[in-house]
Amino acid sequence: MEAVAPARLAEPWDNVGLLLGDRAATCRRVLVSVDWTPQVLAEALGMRADAVVSYHPPIFEALKRLDAADPAQGALLGAARAGIALLSPHTAYDAVQGGMTDWLAEGLAGGARELARVAAHEALRPASVPPVPTSRPSLHEGAGRLLELRRDQPLSAIAARLRRFLGAPRIDAVVAGARHRRIAICPGAGAGFLPEAIARGATLLVTGEARHHEQLAARAAGVSMLLAGHTWTERGCMPRLARALSSALPGPSFTVASSDLPPLTDAGARPRSARAARRPARPR
Repeated sequence: MEAVAPARLAEPWDNVGLLLGDRAATCRRVLVSVDWTPQVLAEALGMRADAVVSYHPPIFEALKRLDAADPAQGALLGAARAGIALLSPHTAYDAVQGGMTDWLAEGLAGGARELARVAAHEALRPASVPPVPTSRPSLHEGAGRLLELRRDQPLSAIAARLRRFLGAPRIDAVVAGARHRRIAICPGAGAGFLPEAIARGATLLVTGEARHHEQLAARAAGVSMLLAGHTWTERGCMPRLARALSSALPGPSFTVASSDLPPLTDAGARPRSARAARRPARPR
């Protein structure tokens, strides 16, 4: 986990790393998910997983009790009973070079090769803590990304490319300009980066969600927003996370959870039942 998502890069308010488990226990099968839910627990039990890497921390705020009557707390107790370790990379994986925010930047740029050719691609807020005392912080590690395209592009074209990349059902927009080159990026709930986006000259902020008054503030500042939905800016990166973990730790199998479904869907859609994982397999 430290090789893939160094804890030093996590936001101060976050809770990353090993959250439940025995460091000395043997690990053969690992399930990777966006969220830790009772459905993911059932899949982990079905495949006899030794650990689950949940991108969002299964334990975030302080717990004063663990009561099985509560679904979230019951899922934690279920993991403990089964000896399933729980780990989370969250904002550490967002901030690391090649992690989730870079994955999202690749989608906006039109692919990894195109991203390498853009005029600027660096952390929106560079990490302030260097790996060792004598080294300088990397401009490519830190919260958010500032992407500068080679030429101005229409907002509609950027939104269409983002939607295809994410497979998101819809993209909402705050329109404060028709064409954009400097783009601020943050997966999940990144509207708090609006001041950094303005300070760095970005005219577009791409993130998962923003509150009503954050949307108004962006429009008043002349910054457009593309809002793809919190989970949609994250879940497509789970195979990449699984591959990174597999490369860092040969031996165990890393499987992306099939039961980890988006919480929001079309109101007229039929309820979707989670599909149990048939076998643990390395991601392609």
